[in-house]
Amino acid sequence: MRNALVLTFYLSDQLLSVMLPFSSGTFASCIIAIGLCRVSISWGQLSNIFFAGSLAIAAGFVGAFLSDTPTSVFFMATIAMFTGMWIVGAGLSKEDSVLISPESAFFGVLFSSGFLLLSVLGWDAMSFMQGAATNRGSGLYLEPSHYALFVMPLWLIAYQHRVFRPWLYASLVFSLLQCFSITLVAFIACALVMHVYLSRDQGRNGFHKQGRRIIAGVMLVALAYSASNVLTVDGVLLKDYVGTRLYGLMNPDETGAYNLTSLVVLQGLELAQLSFSESFGMGVGLGNFGISDQIVDQSGFRTLINSVMDGGDLNLRDGGILANKLMGELGILALAIPLILVLYIRRLKATLDGHALGYHGALAVTLVCLLLVRALPYFSAPVCLTILSLTGVLGTRGRFGERQPVKPLHPIIPVASS
Repeated sequence: MRNALVLTFYLSDQLLSVMLPFSSGTFASCIIAIGLCRVSISWGQLSNIFFAGSLAIAAGFVGAFLSDTPTSVFFMATIAMFTGMWIVGAGLSKEDSVLISPESAFFGVLFSSGFLLLSVLGWDAMSFMQGAATNRGSGLYLEPSHYALFVMPLWLIAYQHRVFRPWLYASLVFSLLQCFSITLVAFIACALVMHVYLSRDQGRNGFHKQGRRIIAGVMLVALAYSASNVLTVDGVLLKDYVGTRLYGLMNPDETGAYNLTSLVVLQGLELAQLSFSESFGMGVGLGNFGISDQIVDQSGFRTLINSVMDGGDLNLRDGGILANKLMGELGILALAIPLILVLYIRRLKATLDGHALGYHGALAVTLVCLLLVRALPYFSAPVCLTILSLTGVLGTRGRFGERQPVKPLHPIIPVASS
Protein backbone atom coordinates (compact mmCIF):
# COMPACT_ATOMS: atom_id res chain seq x y z
CA MET A 1 0.00 0.00 0.00
CA ARG A 2 2.77 2.44 0.94
CA ASN A 3 4.70 1.66 -2.27
CA ALA A 4 1.61 2.41 -4.35
CA LEU A 5 0.93 5.69 -2.53
CA VAL A 6 4.53 6.90 -2.86
CA LEU A 7 4.62 5.95 -6.54
CA THR A 8 1.31 7.73 -7.21
CA PHE A 9 2.58 11.00 -5.76
CA TYR A 10 5.93 10.50 -7.51
CA LEU A 11 4.41 10.10 -10.98
CA SER A 12 1.91 12.93 -10.52
CA ASP A 13 4.38 15.35 -8.90
CA GLN A 14 4.86 17.73 -11.82
CA LEU A 15 1.23 17.57 -12.95
CA LEU A 16 0.12 18.53 -9.45
CA SER A 17 2.71 21.31 -9.32
CA VAL A 18 1.26 22.84 -12.50
CA MET A 19 -2.11 23.06 -10.75
CA LEU A 20 -0.67 24.69 -7.61
CA PRO A 21 0.93 28.12 -7.01
CA PHE A 22 4.32 26.63 -6.08
CA SER A 23 6.75 24.55 -8.12
CA SER A 24 7.08 21.60 -5.74
CA GLY A 25 6.28 20.36 -2.26
CA THR A 26 3.33 17.99 -2.67
CA PHE A 27 5.52 14.91 -2.68
CA ALA A 28 7.60 16.13 0.25
CA SER A 29 4.48 16.90 2.29
CA CYS A 30 3.12 13.42 1.58
CA ILE A 31 6.37 11.73 2.62
CA ILE A 32 6.67 13.76 5.81
CA ALA A 33 3.05 13.09 6.75
CA ILE A 34 3.47 9.34 6.20
CA GLY A 35 7.01 9.08 7.57
CA LEU A 36 6.63 10.94 10.85
CA CYS A 37 4.09 8.34 11.90
CA ARG A 38 6.55 5.49 11.33
CA VAL A 39 10.05 6.69 12.13
CA SER A 40 12.04 5.81 15.22
CA ILE A 41 14.68 8.40 16.02
CA SER A 42 16.77 9.12 19.11
CA TRP A 43 17.02 12.42 20.94
CA GLY A 44 20.68 12.54 19.97
CA GLN A 45 19.79 12.41 16.27
CA LEU A 46 17.08 15.03 16.74
CA SER A 47 19.47 17.37 18.53
CA ASN A 48 21.98 17.08 15.67
CA ILE A 49 19.26 17.81 13.11
CA PHE A 50 17.97 20.85 15.00
CA PHE A 51 21.51 22.13 15.52
CA ALA A 52 22.13 21.95 11.76
CA GLY A 53 18.80 23.68 11.10
CA SER A 54 19.60 26.44 13.58
CA LEU A 55 23.01 26.94 11.97
CA ALA A 56 21.37 27.24 8.53
CA ILE A 57 18.87 29.77 9.89
CA ALA A 58 21.54 31.91 11.56
CA ALA A 59 23.90 31.82 8.56
CA GLY A 60 21.00 32.51 6.18
CA PHE A 61 19.79 35.59 8.09
CA VAL A 62 23.32 37.01 8.31
CA GLY A 63 24.05 36.29 4.64
CA ALA A 64 20.73 37.75 3.51
CA PHE A 65 21.39 40.92 5.53
CA LEU A 66 24.93 41.34 4.18
CA SER A 67 23.85 40.79 0.56
CA ASP A 68 20.68 42.90 0.85
CA THR A 69 18.61 39.84 -0.06
CA PRO A 70 14.96 39.92 1.04
CA THR A 71 14.17 37.07 3.41
CA SER A 72 11.28 35.45 1.59
CA VAL A 73 8.68 33.11 2.99
CA PHE A 74 10.56 30.35 1.16
CA PHE A 75 13.51 30.69 3.57
CA MET A 76 11.88 29.33 6.72
CA ALA A 77 9.58 27.05 4.72
CA THR A 78 12.57 25.47 2.97
CA ILE A 79 14.43 24.88 6.24
CA ALA A 80 11.30 23.46 7.88
CA MET A 81 10.74 21.09 4.97
CA PHE A 82 14.40 20.02 4.93
CA THR A 83 14.21 19.36 8.67
CA GLY A 84 11.11 17.21 8.26
CA MET A 85 12.68 15.24 5.42
CA TRP A 86 15.89 14.75 7.41
CA ILE A 87 14.00 13.47 10.45
CA VAL A 88 12.06 11.01 8.29
CA GLY A 89 15.15 9.81 6.43
CA ALA A 90 17.29 9.43 9.56
CA GLY A 91 14.53 7.56 11.39
CA LEU A 92 13.68 4.96 8.74
CA SER A 93 14.91 1.41 9.24
CA LYS A 94 16.87 -0.43 6.57
CA GLU A 95 13.73 -2.17 5.33
CA ASP A 96 11.51 0.92 5.44
CA SER A 97 14.10 3.06 3.63
CA VAL A 98 13.23 1.37 0.32
CA LEU A 99 10.16 3.44 -0.54
CA ILE A 100 9.69 2.13 -4.09
CA SER A 101 10.02 -1.58 -4.81
CA PRO A 102 11.37 -2.90 -8.15
CA GLU A 103 7.83 -4.01 -9.07
CA SER A 104 6.38 -0.55 -8.39
CA ALA A 105 9.27 1.10 -10.21
CA PHE A 106 8.69 -1.10 -13.26
CA PHE A 107 5.04 -0.06 -13.35
CA GLY A 108 6.16 3.58 -13.09
CA VAL A 109 8.47 3.20 -16.09
CA LEU A 110 5.73 1.62 -18.21
CA PHE A 111 3.20 4.23 -17.08
CA SER A 112 5.54 7.12 -17.98
CA SER A 113 6.40 5.47 -21.30
CA GLY A 114 2.70 5.12 -22.07
CA PHE A 115 2.15 8.86 -21.58
CA LEU A 116 5.23 9.56 -23.70
CA LEU A 117 3.69 7.42 -26.45
CA LEU A 118 0.47 9.44 -26.20
CA SER A 119 2.56 12.59 -26.55
CA VAL A 120 4.21 11.22 -29.70
CA LEU A 121 0.75 10.41 -31.08
CA GLY A 122 -0.39 13.99 -30.53
CA TRP A 123 -1.82 14.26 -26.99
CA ASP A 124 0.58 15.51 -24.34
CA ALA A 125 -0.61 15.41 -20.71
CA MET A 126 1.56 18.31 -19.55
CA SER A 127 0.52 20.50 -22.48
CA PHE A 128 -3.11 19.71 -21.70
CA MET A 129 -2.68 20.66 -18.02
CA GLN A 130 -0.83 23.89 -18.84
CA GLY A 131 -3.23 24.85 -21.59
CA ALA A 132 -0.35 25.47 -24.00
CA ALA A 133 1.96 23.29 -26.08
CA THR A 134 5.34 22.49 -24.54
CA ASN A 135 8.55 22.81 -26.55
CA ARG A 136 9.09 19.03 -26.68
CA GLY A 137 6.22 16.99 -25.30
CA SER A 138 7.33 14.57 -22.56
CA GLY A 139 4.06 13.15 -21.30
CA LEU A 140 3.83 13.54 -17.54
CA TYR A 141 6.87 15.82 -17.33
CA LEU A 142 7.74 19.37 -18.29
CA GLU A 143 10.63 18.60 -20.65
CA PRO A 144 12.92 15.76 -21.79
CA SER A 145 15.56 16.43 -19.12
CA HIS A 146 12.88 16.21 -16.42
CA TYR A 147 11.61 12.99 -17.99
CA ALA A 148 15.12 11.55 -17.56
CA LEU A 149 15.43 12.69 -13.93
CA PHE A 150 12.04 11.24 -12.98
CA VAL A 151 12.00 8.02 -15.01
CA MET A 152 15.62 6.83 -14.89
CA PRO A 153 15.69 6.33 -11.08
CA LEU A 154 12.65 4.07 -11.49
CA TRP A 155 14.33 2.34 -14.42
CA LEU A 156 17.45 1.57 -12.39
CA ILE A 157 15.42 0.29 -9.43
CA ALA A 158 13.29 -1.94 -11.67
CA TYR A 159 16.39 -3.31 -13.44
CA GLN A 160 17.16 -5.49 -10.43
CA HIS A 161 14.59 -8.04 -11.63
CA ARG A 162 15.77 -9.91 -14.71
CA VAL A 163 12.24 -10.61 -15.91
CA PHE A 164 11.69 -6.86 -16.37
CA ARG A 165 14.84 -6.21 -18.40
CA PRO A 166 13.60 -6.85 -21.97
CA TRP A 167 10.78 -4.35 -21.41
CA LEU A 168 13.14 -1.91 -19.73
CA TYR A 169 15.55 -2.03 -22.65
CA ALA A 170 12.66 -1.38 -25.02
CA SER A 171 11.48 1.59 -22.95
CA LEU A 172 15.02 3.01 -22.84
CA VAL A 173 15.39 2.81 -26.62
CA PHE A 174 11.97 4.41 -27.04
CA SER A 175 12.93 7.20 -24.62
CA LEU A 176 16.23 7.84 -26.40
CA LEU A 177 14.48 8.10 -29.76
CA GLN A 178 11.45 10.12 -28.71
CA CYS A 179 12.63 12.08 -25.67
CA PHE A 180 16.38 12.44 -26.18
CA SER A 181 18.30 14.71 -23.82
CA ILE A 182 21.89 15.11 -22.73
CA THR A 183 20.62 14.56 -19.18
CA LEU A 184 19.44 11.09 -20.16
CA VAL A 185 22.82 10.22 -21.66
CA ALA A 186 24.64 11.60 -18.61
CA PHE A 187 22.38 9.57 -16.33
CA ILE A 188 23.23 6.33 -18.15
CA ALA A 189 26.96 7.12 -18.08
CA CYS A 190 26.86 7.97 -14.37
CA ALA A 191 24.97 4.73 -13.64
CA LEU A 192 27.64 2.69 -15.44
CA VAL A 193 30.40 4.32 -13.40
CA MET A 194 28.47 3.85 -10.16
CA HIS A 195 27.91 0.17 -10.91
CA VAL A 196 31.62 -0.41 -11.48
CA TYR A 197 32.36 1.16 -8.10
CA LEU A 198 29.62 -0.65 -6.20
CA SER A 199 30.25 -4.04 -7.80
CA ARG A 200 31.27 -6.71 -5.30
CA ASP A 201 32.97 -8.97 -7.85
CA GLN A 202 36.42 -9.92 -6.61
CA GLY A 203 39.26 -12.12 -7.73
CA ARG A 204 39.87 -13.63 -11.15
CA ASN A 205 36.22 -14.37 -11.91
CA GLY A 206 35.27 -10.84 -10.96
CA PHE A 207 37.97 -9.47 -13.25
CA HIS A 208 36.65 -11.55 -16.13
CA LYS A 209 33.10 -10.35 -15.46
CA GLN A 210 34.18 -6.72 -15.51
CA GLY A 211 36.12 -7.34 -18.71
CA ARG A 212 33.07 -8.80 -20.42
CA ARG A 213 31.00 -5.85 -19.27
CA ILE A 214 33.52 -3.36 -20.66
CA ILE A 215 33.51 -5.20 -24.00
CA ALA A 216 29.71 -5.17 -24.00
CA GLY A 217 29.76 -1.44 -23.27
CA VAL A 218 32.18 -0.78 -26.15
CA MET A 219 29.96 -2.80 -28.49
CA LEU A 220 26.91 -0.86 -27.29
CA VAL A 221 28.68 2.45 -27.99
CA ALA A 222 29.67 1.21 -31.48
CA LEU A 223 26.08 0.16 -32.16
CA ALA A 224 24.76 3.49 -30.95
CA TYR A 225 27.23 5.35 -33.17
CA SER A 226 26.14 3.30 -36.18
CA ALA A 227 22.49 3.99 -35.39
CA SER A 228 23.19 7.72 -35.04
CA ASN A 229 23.81 7.84 -38.81
CA VAL A 230 20.28 6.58 -39.45
CA LEU A 231 18.02 7.70 -36.59
CA THR A 232 16.71 11.25 -36.31
CA VAL A 233 15.63 13.61 -33.52
CA ASP A 234 13.24 16.41 -34.58
CA GLY A 235 14.15 15.73 -38.19
CA VAL A 236 17.92 15.95 -37.58
CA LEU A 237 20.29 12.98 -37.74
CA LEU A 238 20.97 11.79 -34.19
CA LYS A 239 24.73 12.14 -34.69
CA ASP A 240 24.40 15.77 -35.81
CA TYR A 241 21.85 16.54 -33.09
CA VAL A 242 24.05 15.23 -30.29
CA GLY A 243 27.13 16.92 -31.70
CA THR A 244 25.31 20.24 -31.96
CA ARG A 245 23.95 19.99 -28.42
CA LEU A 246 27.35 19.09 -26.92
CA TYR A 247 29.17 21.83 -28.83
CA GLY A 248 26.40 24.31 -28.12
CA LEU A 249 26.73 23.80 -24.37
CA MET A 250 29.60 26.26 -24.37
CA ASN A 251 29.61 27.86 -27.82
CA PRO A 252 27.28 29.79 -30.12
CA ASP A 253 26.57 28.15 -33.46
CA GLU A 254 27.38 29.72 -36.83
CA THR A 255 24.16 31.76 -36.76
CA GLY A 256 25.03 33.31 -33.40
CA ALA A 257 22.27 31.41 -31.59
CA TYR A 258 23.15 30.16 -28.12
CA ASN A 259 22.24 26.92 -26.44
CA LEU A 260 19.88 27.97 -23.66
CA THR A 261 20.82 25.00 -21.47
CA SER A 262 24.43 26.15 -21.30
CA LEU A 263 23.40 29.76 -20.70
CA VAL A 264 21.13 28.74 -17.82
CA VAL A 265 23.93 26.76 -16.14
CA LEU A 266 26.45 29.57 -16.68
CA GLN A 267 23.92 32.09 -15.35
CA GLY A 268 23.48 29.88 -12.27
CA LEU A 269 27.24 29.69 -11.74
CA GLU A 270 27.55 33.46 -12.07
CA LEU A 271 24.67 34.07 -9.64
CA ALA A 272 26.23 31.57 -7.20
CA GLN A 273 29.53 33.43 -7.31
CA LEU A 274 27.81 36.78 -6.88
CA SER A 275 25.69 35.46 -4.01
CA PHE A 276 28.80 34.07 -2.32
CA SER A 277 30.80 37.28 -2.63
CA GLU A 278 27.94 39.68 -1.80
CA SER A 279 27.15 37.68 1.36
CA PHE A 280 30.86 37.48 2.33
CA GLY A 281 30.77 33.70 2.04
CA MET A 282 27.70 33.22 4.24
CA GLY A 283 25.28 32.48 1.40
CA VAL A 284 21.95 34.24 0.86
CA GLY A 285 19.94 31.60 2.75
CA LEU A 286 18.13 28.44 1.70
CA GLY A 287 15.34 29.23 -0.74
CA ASN A 288 16.60 32.77 -1.42
CA PHE A 289 18.65 32.08 -4.55
CA GLY A 290 17.93 34.45 -7.44
CA ILE A 291 15.52 36.80 -5.63
CA SER A 292 17.90 39.68 -4.83
CA ASP A 293 17.67 42.44 -7.45
CA GLN A 294 21.09 43.70 -6.38
CA ILE A 295 22.65 40.34 -7.27
CA VAL A 296 20.52 39.39 -10.26
CA ASP A 297 21.02 42.74 -11.99
CA GLN A 298 24.80 42.14 -12.06
CA SER A 299 24.46 38.95 -14.11
CA GLY A 300 25.68 39.29 -17.67
CA PHE A 301 24.32 35.88 -18.60
CA ARG A 302 20.87 36.88 -17.39
CA THR A 303 21.00 39.88 -19.73
CA LEU A 304 22.09 37.61 -22.59
CA ILE A 305 19.29 35.12 -21.91
CA ASN A 306 16.72 37.91 -21.85
CA SER A 307 18.00 39.21 -25.19
CA VAL A 308 17.87 35.74 -26.74
CA MET A 309 14.38 35.10 -25.33
CA ASP A 310 13.15 38.63 -26.08
CA GLY A 311 12.54 39.22 -22.38
CA GLY A 312 11.58 36.88 -19.55
CA ASP A 313 13.90 35.35 -16.96
CA LEU A 314 14.76 31.65 -17.09
CA ASN A 315 15.80 29.42 -14.17
CA LEU A 316 16.88 32.27 -11.93
CA ARG A 317 15.97 30.36 -8.77
CA ASP A 318 17.21 26.84 -9.56
CA GLY A 319 20.73 27.72 -10.71
CA GLY A 320 20.58 25.31 -13.65
CA ILE A 321 22.21 22.65 -11.47
CA LEU A 322 21.84 22.08 -7.73
CA ALA A 323 25.55 22.67 -7.09
CA ASN A 324 25.14 26.31 -8.15
CA LYS A 325 22.03 26.82 -6.03
CA LEU A 326 23.57 25.25 -2.93
CA MET A 327 26.77 27.27 -3.25
CA GLY A 328 24.83 30.51 -3.54
CA GLU A 329 22.48 29.71 -0.65
CA LEU A 330 24.81 28.00 1.81
CA GLY A 331 28.03 29.84 1.07
CA ILE A 332 31.07 28.33 2.75
CA LEU A 333 28.90 25.58 4.29
CA ALA A 334 28.44 24.17 0.77
CA LEU A 335 32.10 23.13 0.79
CA ALA A 336 31.01 20.15 2.90
CA ILE A 337 28.79 18.79 0.12
CA PRO A 338 31.55 16.96 -1.85
CA LEU A 339 32.72 15.30 1.38
CA ILE A 340 29.16 14.30 2.27
CA LEU A 341 28.65 12.86 -1.21
CA VAL A 342 31.84 10.77 -0.97
CA LEU A 343 30.90 9.49 2.50
CA TYR A 344 27.40 8.66 1.26
CA ILE A 345 28.62 6.56 -1.67
CA ARG A 346 31.28 4.82 0.41
CA ARG A 347 28.71 3.97 3.08
CA LEU A 348 26.46 2.52 0.36
CA LYS A 349 29.14 0.06 -0.59
CA ALA A 350 30.10 -0.76 2.99
CA THR A 351 26.71 -1.39 4.59
CA LEU A 352 24.08 -2.32 1.98
CA ASP A 353 23.43 -5.24 -0.34
CA GLY A 354 20.71 -6.74 -2.53
CA HIS A 355 17.63 -4.65 -3.27
CA ALA A 356 18.58 -1.99 -0.71
CA LEU A 357 21.87 -1.37 -2.53
CA GLY A 358 20.08 -1.30 -5.88
CA TYR A 359 17.55 1.24 -4.61
CA HIS A 360 19.99 3.57 -2.87
CA GLY A 361 22.56 3.15 -5.67
CA ALA A 362 19.96 4.41 -8.15
CA LEU A 363 19.32 7.44 -5.95
CA ALA A 364 23.06 8.09 -5.59
CA VAL A 365 23.23 8.32 -9.39
CA THR A 366 20.25 10.67 -9.32
CA LEU A 367 21.91 12.90 -6.73
CA VAL A 368 25.10 13.22 -8.78
CA CYS A 369 23.10 14.16 -11.89
CA LEU A 370 21.04 16.71 -9.96
CA LEU A 371 24.17 18.32 -8.56
CA LEU A 372 26.19 18.42 -11.77
CA VAL A 373 23.94 17.92 -14.82
CA ARG A 374 20.42 19.32 -14.37
CA ALA A 375 18.47 20.79 -11.47
CA LEU A 376 14.96 20.19 -10.16
CA PRO A 377 13.29 22.11 -7.32
CA TYR A 378 14.38 21.05 -3.84
CA PHE A 379 11.17 19.24 -3.02
CA SER A 380 10.36 17.62 -6.34
CA ALA A 381 9.96 13.86 -6.03
CA PRO A 382 13.42 12.72 -7.23
CA VAL A 383 15.20 15.25 -5.02
CA CYS A 384 13.12 14.21 -2.00
CA LEU A 385 14.02 10.56 -2.49
CA THR A 386 17.73 11.44 -2.67
CA ILE A 387 17.43 13.48 0.56
CA LEU A 388 15.78 10.53 2.32
CA SER A 389 18.42 8.16 0.98
CA LEU A 390 21.29 10.46 1.92
CA THR A 391 20.11 11.07 5.48
CA GLY A 392 19.23 7.41 5.95
CA VAL A 393 22.43 5.91 4.59
CA LEU A 394 24.69 8.33 6.46
CA GLY A 395 22.98 7.18 9.64
CA THR A 396 23.45 3.47 8.94
CA ARG A 397 26.17 2.86 11.51
CA GLY A 398 24.59 1.13 14.45
CA ARG A 399 21.18 1.09 12.77
CA PHE A 400 21.41 -0.67 9.43
CA GLY A 401 24.27 -2.73 10.85
CA GLU A 402 27.15 -4.27 8.98
CA ARG A 403 26.45 -5.68 5.56
CA GLN A 404 25.57 -9.35 5.45
CA PRO A 405 26.03 -10.55 1.84
CA VAL A 406 23.55 -13.40 2.04
CA LYS A 407 21.99 -12.63 -1.36
CA PRO A 408 23.70 -12.06 -4.71
CA LEU A 409 23.87 -8.43 -5.78
CA HIS A 410 21.60 -7.51 -8.63
CA PRO A 411 23.36 -4.92 -10.79
CA ILE A 412 21.61 -1.57 -10.92
CA ILE A 413 22.52 -0.73 -14.50
CA PRO A 414 22.47 -2.60 -17.82
CA VAL A 415 25.51 -4.79 -18.13
CA ALA A 416 26.21 -8.06 -19.88
CA SER A 417 24.91 -10.97 -17.86
CA SER A 418 27.52 -13.48 -16.86
